[in-house]
Parts: sequence; C-alpha cells; structure tokens
Amino acid sequence: MKMAVSHFSLLIQLHRLDKTKHRIFLIILFMGILADSASAGTLRLNTSQWVSNFIRPTRTPPPTKTHTKTPAPTATPTATPTATPTATPTATPTETPSPINLEINTNSYDIYHEGPVQEEELLQNMSAVDLSTLKPYSFGNSLYQGYYTDGKYLFHGVSSKGNTLYYPIRNQFYSGFDEAQVIQELFGTYAYWSSMTLPSPAAPTVSSYVTLRQKILSYQSDFLDNRIDLETGIVHSGSKSLRMLSVKPDSTMTVSKTSIDNEAIVLTKNSQVMIIAWFYLAEGTPTSLIDIECANLSGSPGIRILLSNLLEPRVENKWGNKITYRAISGVNAKIPRNQWVKISFYLFLSESNDGVAQVKINNNLIIDGRGPTIYSADGLYNRMQVGVTANSNPSDAVIYVDDLNFNTTKN
Repeated sequence: MKMAVSHFSLLIQLHRLDKTKHRIFLIILFMGILADSASAGTLRLNTSQWVSNFIRPTRTPPPTKTHTKTPAPTATPTATPTATPTATPTATPTETPSPINLEINTNSYDIYHEGPVQEEELLQNMSAVDLSTLKPYSFGNSLYQGYYTDGKYLFHGVSSKGNTLYYPIRNQFYSGFDEAQVIQELFGTYAYWSSMTLPSPAAPTVSSYVTLRQKILSYQSDFLDNRIDLETGIVHSGSKSLRMLSVKPDSTMTVSKTSIDNEAIVLTKNSQVMIIAWFYLAEGTPTSLIDIECANLSGSPGIRILLSNLLEPRVENKWGNKITYRAISGVNAKIPRNQWVKISFYLFLSESNDGVAQVKINNNLIIDGRGPTIYSADGLYNRMQVGVTANSNPSDAVIYVDDLNFNTTKN
C-alpha cells in the first residue's frame, strides 16, 4: 500500500510535464515499480529522487538590465554637499546627475571634469532666507552697488516696478532648457537666467528692447524680429535646446543681438571660470557667442569669444586697447557648421600677465592666451551672456545652444 501511494503521488505530477517529458517520466516510473517488486529493496532505484530532479523547475535567470542613455538632466539637479549654486524651484530632473568635480591643473589652468551641478539643497537654504534681514554687502568699490547678504549667502538686488527682486548669487549651474515649457519659464529670481537682450531693427534702442523684453516675459507680447525659441528637433541631449535668431542690423544700428543673460554671478580677481556649452551654427555668422562683463560700468568692460567670417574663434578683452588672444599657430580652429560642437571657455582672472584665457573645441585646445583677463585689480564681472551676443554681419544668424555648464572657483 505504501508503495502504491508513493507511485500514485508521482503520477499526480504528470500535469507539470510536457509531452516529451511524459514519455521519459513513464519509463522511469515503470522501472521504479519493477525495482520495488524486487527483493528487500536491494535492487531499489531511487525513483522519487530521479523524478524530483526531473520535474524540479529550471531556475529562470534574472532579466538582463538594459542601460538606455537617459537624456541630459533638467535644470534642477539634486544636491551635493560640495556644490554652491541655486536652481529653478519647479524643475524636475530626469535622472540623478553625476556631481561635478572641478579639478584645476595649476600649471595649465585646465579643467578636466564637467557635469551637471547638484544644487537643490543650496536652493532650499537660500529660498528660506528672510529677505527682510538682508544687509548691504560691499566689494570695497562704491561702483558695485546692489549686493546684499544675510551673513552666509549673497544676493543681487534689482529694482523692478518699485520693488526689489533678490537674485541669489551662484557659482555653479547647469542649464539644459528641458525644464521649460515656454520661454518665459527660463527666467526668474531663482531660475538660471535673469534676462534676455534683443536689440534689433524692430527694437533698436535700449528703451525699446527693454520694454519689449518686459512684455515678452509678462506674456503681453511675442518676439518681433530677433527670437529665442525652445527647439525640439535639433537637440544635443534631452528634449529641448534653445534656438536663437539674430537678424542682420540695419543702417541705423551697429549690431543686432539675441542673448540670454545671467546677472547672478560674481567674478573677481583670481577667480577661475569654466563655461562649457554645446553650439550648433546653422545660418549666418555670429560675431560673438559668449560675453562675461561688468554690468555696472559704462561700456560693460569684459571678455568675450568672437568669431571670424571663417568661424574661427578668438578671445577679446572689451576695454582699453582690446588685447586679443588668437588660435595657436598651426591648429585648425574653424568651427564646423550644422553639427553640435562643444566649446569650453576657461579663464583665470587677473589684471596682469598671469591671467589665462583658453578655448577648446571638442576638447582640443585651440587658444591658450596669457595676459590680462579683467580690467582692474578690483574689477567685477557680474553678467554672462550666451547666444548671438552680437551680429554685425550683413546676414541673419541662427544658432542652437544646449547643455550649458557654468563653474567658478576662487584661487
């Protein structure tokens, strides 16, 4: 009876087997029955163990992970203890970005690492500051007014329609433009960009393009001729880039211009600065792509990347005799059209000959200038402009910009 029950229990498991295994199972079972009929079990086959091994389900290996490259992070990365920037409160990252490591080789003043900045923790801390407790902050020069501090953080106060808007000063940020659904969402006190500059034939004077900018940012007007648009067709990474159109200047003006501006930076002597951005030159020839300057002084002295008609960059000081740093002899410095190009702009700020200005195209060093990079020992750069920061050529210029990193440290 015991033997019959044992074999009957094994028969119950037939439902777990396919057709081929059924046949094998029956053979094994039949052999086991014969063995059980033999004397005293000396010829017993361990049928239960055989069947158990036979019907034990095969372990399915875990699925292989497929690593799909996630688009570039949106413009509000998560925090890391070493970063000290701010961010757009509403931005949501598509992934946890890698931290930035700003490593300086003091011999060549070259930065080897880049990446999106993690800054949410700093933003939360700065947004919690009671602005009514802020006190004026002095850089030791009466020309540089409008800065305030709570003793820990620094803010730039800007008057607007009878109110003061406080922009937190950041020394690192990443902007991929994916966080915005409309252009207006790129700008604000806790955003990455504070303004835009749009002098054009349709708005040729300062008052006219300032008025136009205010209307655009308050959703009261569209762009006129110069334009800034979110682009989804031509992108370096993520879902969006920035398309910038600067029409040719007319006979009444020297240059046309279409730029996005950040006025929440503070750069002084001995600051080390790295700006990395991806550019796509589609139409025309921009006169310049990146400007760093002092917004407080007449003429906005600063330093910028200019382009020749052959799309060869050079770095020019925008003051005095306009010292210019050109491409290294024998190096092909021409920027190709209609493809994404990585431009890295490194500065060590000094009014003396120990200043450094470097430009890399796709990680290849093409400019390695030595000399003044700031207009005075107590100089201050507090505005960065990116885009078609000037168009003095007789044709419209169209470019795309994506994945911009701004980083600075103090020596």
